[in-house]
Amino acid sequence: MSAKTVLVVGGCGFVGYHIVNAFIQDSAWSSIHVMSRNPSRNQVEGAHYHSGSLTSFEQVRSLLADIQPSLIIHTASPIGSGSASDSDFYDINVKGTKNLLKAAIASDHVRSFIYTSSVEVMEGSSHIFLTEDGQMYTITSRAEYYAKTKAIADQAVLDANGMGGLRTLCIRLAVVYGERDSQLIPGTLHALQEGRHRYQIGDNQSLFDYVSATNVAQSHLLAAKALLRQPEDGSGKVDGEAFFITDGNPVPFWTFLRQIWSAAGDRTAPEEVTVVPAWFMLSLASAVEWLFWAFTLGLKRPKVLRRQIMTYACRPRTYSIEKARERLGYKPLDDRDEQIRTGVDWASRMHKEEKEAA
Repeated sequence: MSAKTVLVVGGCGFVGYHIVNAFIQDSAWSSIHVMSRNPSRNQVEGAHYHSGSLTSFEQVRSLLADIQPSLIIHTASPIGSGSASDSDFYDINVKGTKNLLKAAIASDHVRSFIYTSSVEVMEGSSHIFLTEDGQMYTITSRAEYYAKTKAIADQAVLDANGMGGLRTLCIRLAVVYGERDSQLIPGTLHALQEGRHRYQIGDNQSLFDYVSATNVAQSHLLAAKALLRQPEDGSGKVDGEAFFITDGNPVPFWTFLRQIWSAAGDRTAPEEVTVVPAWFMLSLASAVEWLFWAFTLGLKRPKVLRRQIMTYACRPRTYSIEKARERLGYKPLDDRDEQIRTGVDWASRMHKEEKEAA
């Protein structure tokens, strides 16, 4: 295989789809392969699809031997806000990542490894233009299991840099939105359908970072090309490093959600919105989570009244992208309105099709 062969693990997910699409359109890459547990969805014409699970080292090793990629992009992970269990998060984010790293290091062909990480790996509920050298969660931290396992995987990827000649880096994404979004935009539209858009938690003063799917794809292309360059020293170093990726345009949490609701046709006036104090909702969410834990032995969590969700609505969560600008040449596109519109159109169309099929 060519030295420009790429394997995108988890390339049939929302983020993976946009990364695959970007690499297909970039002539610098000769062959794009995707490994997924469900390779029949979110396919891009021209890419090659393979069924497989990260939890099986043998499946991973065999696929690498077959397609001989020079670059691996690892985007696979259960959805953080979904119904995945702690064991699902551990199996994919920790065990799966270690399997992939082990196989990549042993391969004679893999030279570069990009891990699609998240700003959620960073410790603390309030982040104000946080830089990449902040403290990450550990397995003993008090945090969502998704965040802890992503942090462990993130650190494992950085620690693997240089092993067997492998060059690694982590892309830590803010909340992603755009076409084929299966979390933020559908969830926000569901809140609109239920009338919850008429309520606001907190004073909407804290800034929140987001990133469009097109900016996500661009950042991965830039990271891949940076890893292909000769090892740098000084300020240009990219291997063994992590990079925050956002739109570079933070806005208050409820302002962004209202952009989504407006794109869906909502015309609710500000005076029609009831503001609920942040302290009250945070306290209520804590109480509800405790009750769920007590009565389900920790097996279930509330879908809406969760402290993590309430924290997002009330606390600042912004990240510096200066490192990505300087070392990767990252220049975020100003495409928020377009990405929200296409994301809303996609989610609305999928919801209609699901209703018609029911």
